[in-house]
Amino acid sequence: MTSVDDAPVRQEGATESLPRQTVLEKIGLPKGMSFGVLGMIIFVVGDALEVTWITNFFSTGIGIPLASAAWIVTAFGICGAVGAYVVGPLTNVLGPRRVMLIGLFLWAAVDAVFISVALPSENYWLILAVYALRGLGQPLFGFAFLIWLTKRARAGHEARTQAWFWFCLSGGQQILGVAVAGLVLPVLGPLGTLWIGLGIALAGGLVAVLLIRDPTGIGSTKVGGSVSQHFLAGLSIIWRQPKVGVGGLVKIINIGGILAVTVYYVPYLTTEIKVPLSQAVLAFTILGITGVPGNLVWGWLSDRLGWANTVQWVASPINAICIALLFWVPQWAGANFVLIAVVMLVWGVGTSAYVPISALVPALAPKEKPAALGVINLSTGVASLLGPAIVAIVLPGLGFQGVTWAVVALYVLSFLLMFYVQLPGRARTTADLPVDEADVPLVSVPASPPVTL
Repeated sequence: MTSVDDAPVRQEGATESLPRQTVLEKIGLPKGMSFGVLGMIIFVVGDALEVTWITNFFSTGIGIPLASAAWIVTAFGICGAVGAYVVGPLTNVLGPRRVMLIGLFLWAAVDAVFISVALPSENYWLILAVYALRGLGQPLFGFAFLIWLTKRARAGHEARTQAWFWFCLSGGQQILGVAVAGLVLPVLGPLGTLWIGLGIALAGGLVAVLLIRDPTGIGSTKVGGSVSQHFLAGLSIIWRQPKVGVGGLVKIINIGGILAVTVYYVPYLTTEIKVPLSQAVLAFTILGITGVPGNLVWGWLSDRLGWANTVQWVASPINAICIALLFWVPQWAGANFVLIAVVMLVWGVGTSAYVPISALVPALAPKEKPAALGVINLSTGVASLLGPAIVAIVLPGLGFQGVTWAVVALYVLSFLLMFYVQLPGRARTTADLPVDEADVPLVSVPASPPVTL
C-alpha cells in the first residue's frame, strides 16, 4: 500500500492534510532516496575522473592527432545521446532500479575493456569504438535515477526534487571529480587513475542501486506495452506535444551553450588575453562554487517563483549577459583574473537557474511524463554534440568574438521560446493547476502510452 507521505498523488475531493514532512522532504529529497544521492555523487566522481585530461592523453600519451582524438570524444557523445533516449522506454518496461543496474554493469564492463585492452593496444579504431560504447552506460544509470526521483516528487515540488540529480551531476563532475583526478593522476598515471575511477564508480553505483529504500515500489514499477511502443511514443511526443519539443530545445541551449564556452574559453584566455593556463582552468572550478549549490537553491526557489518564470527571467538573461561579459571583460581589463572570477560566479547562478526546465517539460504532458522526461534526457545528450559543433563551425571564420555572439544569441532565443513553453494559464507549478490537468497517479500508470504517428 502506498502512503500519502511516500507517493503524494493529488486526488479530487481529498480533504485529508498531508503528514508533516521531514527536513529532507521539505528541500525536495523523497523519503528513502538519500543513498541514491550519495551513490550518484560517488558514481559521477569515478566516471568523470578523466574528463579534463583524456583528450590530451590520447594525443600526447598514445600519439593520436588532436583532431582525431576529438572524434573519439564526439563518438562518446553520440552514444551518450542514444543512451539518454533509450533510458525512458527501458525504464517504462523494466523499472528504474533494473535500468540503473544494467547501466552500471554495462559501463563498468566496457570501461574495464577500455583500460585493459583498448588503450594498451594503441589502436585508434578500437579505442574509438570502446570509448564510444562506454557512453551508453552512464546515461542509463544516471537518467534512470532522475526518472525515479521525478516519479517520487510531490506535486509542485518537482523542480526541487530533480535539482538533487543535477546537484550530483555537476558536483561530481565540476568539483569532486576534478579534485580527485588532480590528486591521483600525478601519482598513479593515466591508466592507474582510470582503474581508480572504475572502482569508485562501481562502488557508488552499488550504493545507489542496493541501498535505496523506496516504500512506494516505484523503483520496480513497470508500465505495460512493448519497448517499440515506448520508443515511438518517446519520439512522436516531440510533434504531438509541441511545447514538449520546444522545451527540449531550451534544454539543448542550456547545456550546449555551457559546453561551447568550455571548449573555447580556455584557449581564448591563454592565447589572446595571455592568462596563465592554471588560472584559465581554475575559472571553471570557480563557476562550480555557485553553480553546484545553485542547483538546489533554484530547485527550491523555482517551486515558489514558477518554473517557466525562473528559466525565462533569470536563467536566460544571466547566461546571455555573463557569456558576453566573459569575452568583453578581458578585452577591457586584460588578464584581470579577479574580474573574470566574479563573472564566473554570477554565471554559475544563471547556469543553475535552468534546473526547473526538467520539471516543466514533463508537466506539459501529464499523461506521458516518462516520454516527456525522455525528451529532456535526449536533449542533454544532443547538447553534448551541439556545444563543440558551434565552436568548430563558427571559430574558423569569425573567431572567439563570433563564437561568443553565437552562444549569446542562443540564450536570447531561449528567452523568446519560454513565452510559448508555459503551463496552462501560465501556472507557476503543477500545484497551481486543476487536479485533472496537473498530474496522473505515479503508481497507477497507464497500461501503455498513446502512440499516434
